[in-house]
Amino acid sequence: VWTVHNLHNHEKRYLTLDHWVGTQVANHADVVQVWDEQTANAVCKTYNVPQTKVVKLPHGNFDSRYKLNTKPDPAAELGVDGYERVYLFFGMIRPYKNVSTLIRTFQAVSSPTDCLLIAGNPMDGQLRRSVETAAENAVNVYTHLKYIPDSTVPMYFAAADICVFPYKEIFNSGSILLAMTLGKTFVAPQKGAIPSIAPEGNILYEDLNEGLTEARNISDETLSSVGNVNRGVALMNHNWDDIADRTKQI
Repeated sequence: VWTVHNLHNHEKRYLTLDHWVGTQVANHADVVQVWDEQTANAVCKTYNVPQTKVVKLPHGNFDSRYKLNTKPDPAAELGVDGYERVYLFFGMIRPYKNVSTLIRTFQAVSSPTDCLLIAGNPMDGQLRRSVETAAENAVNVYTHLKYIPDSTVPMYFAAADICVFPYKEIFNSGSILLAMTLGKTFVAPQKGAIPSIAPEGNILYEDLNEGLTEARNISDETLSSVGNVNRGVALMNHNWDDIADRTKQI
């Protein structure tokens, strides 16, 4: 069984070789597992895989790994208290995640009562400098450019009102399932498997500027309500025991 996480490596290195290897793996696999219909069609087209080989299984939630935050004031703990709305980007920082563009776009559309918290470790020094340069004159952008240990992950999400995932391109996203598990509404591109797993009320955009602008106009009550729905969907539709049973049947 080949579980397909991406159509090619994130940094797009040696794409001809990458595609050749993927084609060989697809040809030899008995089953090719993807998340949904959209990613199934992409895999079949890219690697010439017959539909009869493809099985659609969701990714599991993160409830067994991360429990909801219990600290009294997570925003103050992270230095972002005093803002009416906290936007969070969370995850390892790699070029395709478009973090520098997110910072510049956020500056263009945000108000002084909003802040953006970037939490994650850049994959190399060049990318770190790019993010730092984008953020250096932004008074309402906070960068925690480091590895975030498991013990503090829930605190970052508890401090946030909404999560932002500004990917240039994406196939599957575990970060979105993490946000859902921890009960947060999110802004993300309308690409890959995201539309199929996103409950109604989350913001799926064609243009990042428009997505962030729409997010500003959502009430706190709606953010909370959608976040609660997200958590319920993550626990119900992305249950590891159900996924294990279906995998065993395969």
